[in-house]
Formats: sequence, structure tokens, C-alpha cells
Amino acid sequence: MTIPQPKVSDIDLANDHADNGVELSAQNIEAVVDADFVYHSWLTVDGHAKINIKKLGLDLRLDLSTQPATPSTSLAPKVEVGKLAIDLNPDDIDITLTGGLVAKIASILVPLLKNSLIPTIVDQLKQQVTQTIDVQVNQDLQQFGGQITVPVLAGASLDYGQLNGGPTIDENGDFLMALNGTGFDANKIQPSKYHPATFSLRDPKGPGLQVYLTDYTINTVLDAGYQTGNNLDITALLTQYLGITVTTDNLGLFIPKLLEKYGSGKAVGIAG
Repeated sequence: MTIPQPKVSDIDLANDHADNGVELSAQNIEAVVDADFVYHSWLTVDGHAKINIKKLGLDLRLDLSTQPATPSTSLAPKVEVGKLAIDLNPDDIDITLTGGLVAKIASILVPLLKNSLIPTIVDQLKQQVTQTIDVQVNQDLQQFGGQITVPVLAGASLDYGQLNGGPTIDENGDFLMALNGTGFDANKIQPSKYHPATFSLRDPKGPGLQVYLTDYTINTVLDAGYQTGNNLDITALLTQYLGITVTTDNLGLFIPKLLEKYGSGKAVGIAG
């Protein structure tokens, strides 16, 4: 089953304060299904079905909460399917059958397939969406949604566990989420000498999207990297994230003796 990108005008996203959830509704969704089938009646017919769904409606609400992260000293976000409705009308489905005796009895089979396919498709979609979110997504959030070792920062770790009760839809319909943001050396855990900043999660006079990052997070992460005593491989960072390889020609602009000693076009390793 393939689903092309719907028009943005057919998609609506709303925040629900009562259920602390985010609701996604979409109309006029198109989909194409390719399937092999076997039909048993007074005779057995097998073939291939190409199913064109011209219009499908979806209403999905994800309720937000928290769950123990990895490690359990942090809280990770959690999402649950609070509502899932799929609207599919037989008149919005075209079915083309090919193979064997199918062509001769297509006029009989197509209505039967429509009546049996609609509940099957709806049930499978509901099951797949619910299972993906409730199981797979939440397992990933539990494993990766609280702490991470930052390899690019010399092995320092960062705790970004949920604060203030986790993701919240307030009475104004605004989505708010506060994260810990503390860097530390996992092999030498100790109280930080820095102090978290105190600030409001949202400025009522500010823009629609507001993201705040305080110097507390930056300082603790850099300090944690320093405390590990490891080297910071700047060469690897530049190569991995920016696709840049520093050569003697680049550094020769600032350190001419480097170019004289090693020659042109030689890769340079930088660490800190």
C-alpha cells in the first residue's frame, strides 16, 4: 500500500488541552494497493488486484505523557493513540482485476472484494498505526528519550529527560515541553558547578514557535567533555557533519610553515 503526500490544505493539526493530546485530521487521502488474492466459492479464482482509493479520511489523536527512560532516573516522553477513525466509502474505490478467470467474472468479484476489502483495510490500518505508535515508537522513546552519550564531544553524556510533568497542552492550546539539558561524564558522575537558569517556557508576546537553550546546557556539556580527559576529534566532526577535509592548503593561509614543511594537498588531523 502506497500513500502519496496529501495536499497541505487537506491536513489539519490541532492541540487538545482536555486530553493533553495532538490531533491530526486529514481528508481526501489517496492510496494505491497492489495485492494477490484467492477467492473461494463454487470455484476457486486467483489473480492480482490493483486497488485505487480515491478518497480516505483520517482522524488521529495522540495523547502525551511520560515513561521511565533509560536509565530510569530520567523521564522520557510517551505517546498513546487516544482516537483513531478511518473513513472509507466503497464508491471511492476502483478495483482492477487481472489473471486467470478473473476477467470473465470481474463484475461479480469487484463488488464482493469492495465489501470485504473495506473492513479489512480499515482494520489493518488501525492495527498497524496503533501497534507502531504504542509499541515501536514508545520503545524507541524509552531507550533514546532520556540520555545519550555524545560521541562528538569526547564521550560526554547529556541528560535531556522530561521536566514539569512532560509534554503539555496548556489551556491556551499551546504545546510546551521542558527538558533537563545537563551534561555529565558518565564514568565520573558528580554535582555540576553550574546552576540551571529559571525562565518561562513561553513568552505570550513572542512568535508562534519558541525554543530556548540556556548557557547552563552548553557549559555542562563542554565541562563534561573536559572532565572525561578524552580528545575531541575535530577532523572527524568536520568530515562527518560538514563533509569538509582540512588540508595543508587551508591551514597554510594561517600557518605558512605548515605548508612549507608538509607540502600541498595533505590532509590535516585536528584534535583538542
